Amino acid sequence: MTSDARSARNAVCTSMRADTKTEPAEKYIALHPLELEDRLTVLQSGSLVGLRCWSIVKDDVAEAVHHSVRCEYKHLVREYAFFDPDIEHYTGSIDVGCPVTKVRSGAIIDRLDSLLTRAQYRRLSPADISTARKTASAWGIKLKVRFKDFRRLRVYARGDGIERRYRREWYLMFLRRHLSVPVYRQMVVLFEPKSDQKPIPSKAQSHLCLRMFKNVPHADMDMLLPGSVRISWLESGRIGIPTIWGFAMLVSKLARNLWLLALLGAMKVLTSLTFIAAVVIATAVYGCKIFFSYRHAQNRHLLNVTRSLYYQTLSNNSGVLLRLLDEAEQQQVCQSLLLIYVLERNHPTGKDMHELDVECESLLARLGLGAINFDIRSSLDLLSRLGYVRADEGVWHLSGKPLEAI
Repeated sequence: MTSDARSARNAVCTSMRADTKTEPAEKYIALHPLELEDRLTVLQSGSLVGLRCWSIVKDDVAEAVHHSVRCEYKHLVREYAFFDPDIEHYTGSIDVGCPVTKVRSGAIIDRLDSLLTRAQYRRLSPADISTARKTASAWGIKLKVRFKDFRRLRVYARGDGIERRYRREWYLMFLRRHLSVPVYRQMVVLFEPKSDQKPIPSKAQSHLCLRMFKNVPHADMDMLLPGSVRISWLESGRIGIPTIWGFAMLVSKLARNLWLLALLGAMKVLTSLTFIAAVVIATAVYGCKIFFSYRHAQNRHLLNVTRSLYYQTLSNNSGVLLRLLDEAEQQQVCQSLLLIYVLERNHPTGKDMHELDVECESLLARLGLGAINFDIRSSLDLLSRLGYVRADEGVWHLSGKPLEAI
């Protein structure tokens, strides 16, 4: 990689640096609120008071969180229309101009970053992206990404997990070989191309592209970035070496036959136009063969990328934004319900923040979700604003409707 390309990559990927502090576990709760409600209802089956509190609170919490999230990000949905590549553009004969807006793409990206954080996505560092560009899984290919074509490029992911996949190997007589592949359950790619690299020509001041994918192997992250197929040295040798060898053999046969004719006095090899024309024609034929073989290999890799994206793509652009709003709601509803459940179990003594955090994480592990870093601060902040919890000398208690139901 040249110094210009490296500087462009660093400028794009680190325009706003990702947090380098590593968390012991991610904060993503891989459950839909309805599924979490069913599981917690089963746990509450032995307590009539808990069931009564639960039935009153769960719908109110979901409605309150929905209203809170929609009010906070309603301007983001409107303002993104100025940057949406899929928006319909006027194509009439009268030039009506472009709508004037004072919103900048940087402000939109900051709000999107906040929304992604609430949906429990974490931003991948430039080192993670660079590592993925150098590797590929058994199902992926390497792409050549030109970072200098983008003003900004960010990648977010959530749901670190292991997926069981299989492939057939020739040395195993094409029997299935099962592999454990580390994957991201969901991934969001956000990029802003430069003005001369817009995917759709328009009068819009800028394009801000959003892509959402599922079940992406860690090593194949670069397949989801905008770029071109990179042919490996092994495949280039497989295409070029046989072609060059065949061309050399053809030229040697021509030279040997023409020297034989020259010895017989039929022609002079050094001045023969026939020999020159034969070499030129052979060079053109073998050059075309190399070119079309290379293009065929490139198209084969592009077909693999297309097949992969067909099954892994969840949404694009404004569709991604609407999905993120729903996912942010779902995560906050799950966190709120868990916290209310734990506080109801510890009523009326209450618990401090650290004890609540530990008990919520233990409850998540009990529900079969593994190690999760419960976001206790944002959950308490949301429920306190809704009036469902209160702090008394550092000890948190239920208040409002949950307390009245007990």
